[in-house]
Amino acid sequence: HKVGDRYFFEIDNQMLGRDFLLVSRLSGAPTGGGGFTTAGSSVNERMVRWEKRDNTILLKSISVDAYADESTPIAKSVAQNNFAPILAAFPIAAFGSGNASSVFDVTEFFAGDTPALSGLSTATRRAYGVTRFDTARSFISDVRSFPINVEVRHVQTFAATEAPGDRSGGAVSLEMRQSLVLLPKEPMTPRRFDPRVGYFTVERVNYGLDEQKAATETFITRWRLEPKDPAAYARGEVVEPVKPIVYYIDPATPTKWKRYVKEGVEQWQKVFEKAGFKNAILAKDPPSKAEDPDWDPDDARVSMVRWAASLVRNAVGPHTSDPRTGEIINSEITWFHNHMRSYRNRLLLETGAANPAARLLVRINAPAHAEQAADLALCARHAGVAGVLLPKVESAVQVALAASCGKPVWPIVESARGLANRAEIAHAQGVEHKRLGALDDSRRQVAELGDSDVSGGHARGGAFRGDCLMDQLQIIFGHVPVSPIAHPWHRQQR
Repeated sequence: HKVGDRYFFEIDNQMLGRDFLLVSRLSGAPTGGGGFTTAGSSVNERMVRWEKRDNTILLKSISVDAYADESTPIAKSVAQNNFAPILAAFPIAAFGSGNASSVFDVTEFFAGDTPALSGLSTATRRAYGVTRFDTARSFISDVRSFPINVEVRHVQTFAATEAPGDRSGGAVSLEMRQSLVLLPKEPMTPRRFDPRVGYFTVERVNYGLDEQKAATETFITRWRLEPKDPAAYARGEVVEPVKPIVYYIDPATPTKWKRYVKEGVEQWQKVFEKAGFKNAILAKDPPSKAEDPDWDPDDARVSMVRWAASLVRNAVGPHTSDPRTGEIINSEITWFHNHMRSYRNRLLLETGAANPAARLLVRINAPAHAEQAADLALCARHAGVAGVLLPKVESAVQVALAASCGKPVWPIVESARGLANRAEIAHAQGVEHKRLGALDDSRRQVAELGDSDVSGGHARGGAFRGDCLMDQLQIIFGHVPVSPIAHPWHRQQR
């Protein structure tokens, strides 16, 4: 609820004591932050519970590191020795109909410098020279409610002597997104981690086991895939899941690459088929307002492939999971813009020998440059280099030297002397083409993968086929709802 400039939460009594996940993400990264800190980056995650004490609502941080089944005697000791810290206390301002719910003011909690919600760690504050949190320039920007989550965006501004970006401005501002996600009332059955199969994991110390030393249990993080037709699945048939994995493609993705991002996601379908699921993973464009007016990328039920305007040459695939079981709630893959150059280089080095479409022209240093010999040696070693762009050419001798690397030479004439010798340059051995003035060396730097053959038989039409046995075994291990050993496909393949 919003009353004037105040924001209020209303919590049903049935939600008191339920497990929630509080996820703090950057939704607006500060200019000059750099590195992997981009919009969508998770800053912190913790499990929390709402509790009522007299006329106050408490928000507690619940640790899942220590555990014992409630039926065991030691469960009481585990609770006593892991007392939950209280993140905030909210006086109840009003009650809902029949006292079935409580209403309380959360304005200061989100608009203030609340440690549990801050976008700047102690180390980052020190690096930026933060002197104080500025309440006048900090505020709640948006609050939205969805079926299983509440999303709050709020701007935080700090006075800082070493602020990134506009350092002379003396301030650093960022927008945070707080996701309060209701966890399943019936937790998914966790699956134990096997070090022979690569997965991200969650851990807990289980004091309730019959062990002489408290044992650490490690569970993999995985999607909850359940067969729509359990009987057919039990017969070994490939069936659709009740709820498929759906990734929405960020509208900010450059148009020419959307197709390939979608294909990259859906190529995993063939792997999930080995675990008995068809159409288990899908890639979609976000619906329009006319198609679905309630769709929102902030909804915890939505997984995204985001395209970040960042100089970082990498990609990350974080996900939000239930800390109790490892069940993946949603995922936000982030592709950093400059990662395209990394894939250009990989395409060149890994497939150039067998894939003509992956070869490219390399502009080397000018003849007078000390590094030209090293440039020519590099071009000679890599099969993916289709030719050499030679700048500042003034003689046929310079062209011949460049051609000694075994690649065709594209001479670039940029001086009066070069222009006077253009005839001999044009007819020099090894010349493929000539240019007067600067040559745009960006052409075909990134080859489209459409029909390319990748060397070694790894792919046709892309660098992934999904027929790698390890990929298949990994998905089977993590996503067959029953014991993987009992699955018909596994019995056939053993």
